Amino acid sequence: MKKAVLLLLTICLICCARVINMPPGYELVNDEGVAIFSITAAGDCGVPYFGEIRNIDTGKKYSINLSSADKNNDWFKNANDCARKPESYYGRVAVLALPAGRYEVYQFEGINDSRKVYINQDISIKFRILENTNNYVGNFHFDIVRRDIRIRHKNMSDRDLKVFQRKYVKFSGLKTVMFDE
Repeated sequence: MKKAVLLLLTICLICCARVINMPPGYELVNDEGVAIFSITAAGDCGVPYFGEIRNIDTGKKYSINLSSADKNNDWFKNANDCARKPESYYGRVAVLALPAGRYEVYQFEGINDSRKVYINQDISIKFRILENTNNYVGNFHFDIVRRDIRIRHKNMSDRDLKVFQRKYVKFSGLKTVMFDE
């Protein structure tokens, strides 16, 4: 059993890459582009905390930590408020440096009702990262109701790109492309 667990951890370390928010002063290298998306939630108390992305061309997988312990949020909820109204949301803009290529978001996980929850819907959100370009991927909005977390993918570029431009002034001169809805 111990060997099986070690093997599984080794495979995950080899095949999966953890990706965190790109620092505002980051220098793009080689064929990288900037991926911009937002993560928001509304409804019962719950937290989306991991997103899984894969590069369609290479098969390389990226596990993205979505939770940021509120301190890094761009939109906040009031204390003890679980943002039950759809227009009352909380979350943040996430910015990643990824190699140019075709990608797919294929899974999200969250915590709701003190349990780990996988999103109960088929997810296949495809996007492209172009080299030396700001690539807006969209908003991933989580509707959290009881033990169910549903996700909606939508264009919130007017809101999200203002936050991005305020935080990442260095990248404001790059061309920005939008995802295909």
